[in-house]
Amino acid sequence: MVPGSLVTLWVQAHGIDFGEASEILRQYGISGRMYPRLSLISASVGIETIRLSS
Repeated sequence: MVPGSLVTLWVQAHGIDFGEASEILRQYGISGRMYPRLSLISASVGIETIRLSS
């Protein structure tokens, strides 16, 4: 859980750039960068998904 949370916190600060797809996304009013947020729910869902699939 800790490594995934650290990656999410880093991406939350810097964003995920969609590269050349950004131009297409802007035509639809969507930002060319995504900033996911770490929350208790998002952390729990990931862990539970892995646990249940095992």
